[in-house]
Amino acid sequence: MRDLGIAARRIVVVPRGRDLSRFRLASSRESLDARRSLAIAESERVIVTVGRLIRSKNHALMIEALATTGSADRLVIVGDGPERARLEAFCEAAGVAGRVTFLGARNDVDVILRAADAFVFASAFEGSPGVVIEALATGLPCVLVDLPVVRELASSDSARFFAPGSVAACAAALTETLAQSPTARAAMIASARRDAERFSIEAMVDRHEHVYSSVLGHSM
Repeated sequence: MRDLGIAARRIVVVPRGRDLSRFRLASSRESLDARRSLAIAESERVIVTVGRLIRSKNHALMIEALATTGSADRLVIVGDGPERARLEAFCEAAGVAGRVTFLGARNDVDVILRAADAFVFASAFEGSPGVVIEALATGLPCVLVDLPVVRELASSDSARFFAPGSVAACAAALTETLAQSPTARAAMIASARRDAERFSIEAMVDRHEHVYSSVLGHSM
């Protein structure tokens, strides 16, 4: 804004608010019902990712990370796109076809997130990934690619970050997140909810009111 002659101290950024009323911490019953609707066993540890099936979303990296962990965890992929056939073949080649579920495009992402134990996101680049906010609002511990725009959404208390493009780092973060103690998990859930609240419609309104009050106060 220097070219416009506006001092940085006079600029306030108010993030766009999102309606997060559908995305909330699930009860044990709601989580179980969500799993049953997806034919997922109660005993399985479930990782969810949401995004269009295109190369920049790095689904192959997440699939390879799952294979690297050597665990019996399940990866649920929500979204569709031109990369689906290639990714399904990649699962076969990696030996994890039975542990990866492709749900296609869905309009009930809130329900699917309730079935999860963790959320993973590995995009090579992003604008402002709203799905990360939705996962945080659901109270999901997150495993996130370490990009500046993603760091703006989640804190190190609610997420484990991994280096862009690193299968090993993603696998390690998944393993750590899923193996944590109940106490540590509860702390991540609480932090995730707090992080998400910063991007709610209510928070946006409060910030706008604060800006208007500050401006009117200085002009009086």
